[in-house]
Amino acid sequence: MFDRPRELLEVIEENIPAMIQSNEELLDHISHCRIDANESRETYEKMMVGLETLKHQLLEYGTGQIYVDDFIGREIRLRDDYNDYGDSGDFRCSAIILNCSNNTRGGDRRIQRGIWTALQNASLYDEEEKRDEAIIIKVYLPLAGISETFAEVTKLRFLDHPCVAKFLGIHHSDSPIPAFVYMDHLRSLKIYRESTFCNLRVEIPRFLEEVVYGLEYLHSKKLVHMELCQNTITVDFDGNVKLTGGCLPRLASFPMDKESIGVGDFAYLSPDVLRGEIYVACADVYALGLLIFELLLNTRCFDNQRMMTLDLFTSKVDPIGMNDVINKCQEVNMTESTKNLIVWCMDPSADKRPPVQVIAEKMSDFKTEQCAQNLRRSGFQTRRHQAVKRVPSKQAS
Repeated sequence: MFDRPRELLEVIEENIPAMIQSNEELLDHISHCRIDANESRETYEKMMVGLETLKHQLLEYGTGQIYVDDFIGREIRLRDDYNDYGDSGDFRCSAIILNCSNNTRGGDRRIQRGIWTALQNASLYDEEEKRDEAIIIKVYLPLAGISETFAEVTKLRFLDHPCVAKFLGIHHSDSPIPAFVYMDHLRSLKIYRESTFCNLRVEIPRFLEEVVYGLEYLHSKKLVHMELCQNTITVDFDGNVKLTGGCLPRLASFPMDKESIGVGDFAYLSPDVLRGEIYVACADVYALGLLIFELLLNTRCFDNQRMMTLDLFTSKVDPIGMNDVINKCQEVNMTESTKNLIVWCMDPSADKRPPVQVIAEKMSDFKTEQCAQNLRRSGFQTRRHQAVKRVPSKQAS
């Protein structure tokens, strides 16, 4: 009767080492699981942080790019300066690029161009409401060397300032880079001054004030205007500044034949940008200094150096000496503070120029500047709002 229990005890005794080993292995496994769980928790926490960052990036990208209005060709009609009711049919980026490809400014009069961009007024046609909305289209020219604009569009989508043009959306036609669409018909400050009666004593300080406030806002959004001059500063038909030049800081693109091409409007680029450094906010400040000098003295910067080659100008540029800033400011009885501000902005060293906020604080001084009081009323050089019969283009077919 006692044989069976004895046999069971012997079997149990034989299995005790295996049970102990199994328990030890189980405890080791539990220990590894706890370590893995802790590591997994840390990985999960890092993943959640990464997902939160990604969520914000996707929200910003979606609002700025995915949901940005993408206008179709039939919605856009180019405005004809010769006929206010003209309709040119579907808009194509290539048409503007082609008109600007000869690198001259004597082409289509509707196109306002800078070094790297071209602007053209147009109308946005709403088929449902049967009405037109005034717009202006900005196109990047091939010389700009732009490959994509996603990040730039994202930034532009959120801009909201009275001195910055309202960005409406983009338009894809036959160009790799989309055209940018802004609200309202705009024209360059240069064209406005030449085609409109205005009291320069009042208007010039106002122009400068609005340009500075617009630049200050762009810089606060980590954007720059780039190629800032009277040809690229845009105003509405009432003369209110509406900047369309907001873009991300980048390297400036130059023609390959710098040894043979004239400097032209490249003269408004700061020495550091001409030498190949990135165009950042202080380069806008340099161009702003040139603009203040031009408008208060009713002159043109680097007037005697425009025919120099771009390569030679880059090596010789001396903004204060070439423009004879000190003597010309004294000739018009400019105050010492305004003269010093201009010289400060034109400093060849990028890190020595003032931030635009400092210039904004001195804007009120321009209204009482003696040289501004000596400016005369501008006169018409071209006519406004007069429709004349357009001569058909020889290239039209």
